[in-house]
Amino acid sequence: MSEEKQTPEQEAEVEAQEEAVQADTEEVTQMMNSLPSKKKKSMNCSSF
Repeated sequence: MSEEKQTPEQEAEVEAQEEAVQADTEEVTQMMNSLPSKKKKSMNCSSF
């Protein structure tokens, strides 16, 4: 992921997406509290 290629518009889109994921993750985190954060992140990606 090279940030140089990202336009401000894309950045805003990614930010909004991350916010939605974070809200979703909060619930998931409670259920999968024992998982390492790296695994939690890949779970988020696959749930899209």
